Amino acid sequence: MDESCLGKVLCKNMDGSILYGTSWNELKRHNIMNWSLNRPYDIKRIPEIVEQLKKQDYVDGIIYMTKEDNKLVCYDGIHRIEALKNLEHDDFSDINHKIVVHYYPIYNEMKIKNKFETLNKCVPVPELYTSAHKELCVKKLIESVAKYFQDKYSQMFKGSKNPNIPHENRDNFIDKLLYIITELNFQDFSFDNVIYLLGRYNNYIIHDIQNRNIKLTNKQLSKCEKMNCYLFTSKNWDHNFMSWYISNINVKS
Repeated sequence: MDESCLGKVLCKNMDGSILYGTSWNELKRHNIMNWSLNRPYDIKRIPEIVEQLKKQDYVDGIIYMTKEDNKLVCYDGIHRIEALKNLEHDDFSDINHKIVVHYYPIYNEMKIKNKFETLNKCVPVPELYTSAHKELCVKKLIESVAKYFQDKYSQMFKGSKNPNIPHENRDNFIDKLLYIITELNFQDFSFDNVIYLLGRYNNYIIHDIQNRNIKLTNKQLSKCEKMNCYLFTSKNWDHNFMSWYISNINVKS
């Protein structure tokens, strides 16, 4: 990878990192990858960032990158990168956005993890995404289940951090899946097992609603009926799922 294509060097720092002033036209020459220990980006957040970028000729904040296996890797700022990629397909926008990039030329996983955790102190990230020692199969299981539900029940997922019932935030969903899988020792469960159990629980909630054990407004109920998704009729649906599983499934197995 030719680092001279990253842009103009603004300064070199004591920790070996370099601060670059660049533009999207320069940066997009590289195939920018998401850091392997980072969450996959949430597609629901992209449109809002795109709309903001249309109103200005610079990217807010700093994009944090490093080089891994001779590839340019983004470990903080991937949503802004993906929004810029989306903007490429907009025929009415030809802005060459100015960008500030913080770059580690030598990949040091511990240094990147420490930097990542410092940057994300206000947004807790599960241990699953900050430790290289966790099994990759569990990470892949959670991401595949999350993608399945986000694709199937797209209207039930919102970009806001704490959406109203009966909606859920994608990152919160991943956190709760991790909690469920860890607490119930689902690590060896297949994708189909997890989907089946969540489907069984969804049907159980429908029965609870019919028996008036769960109170929903007409508007909330209409949204659930439209998508046939009742999972998120409680903020603590993960705890409710675990209680249901222990009482109804685990006892019988």
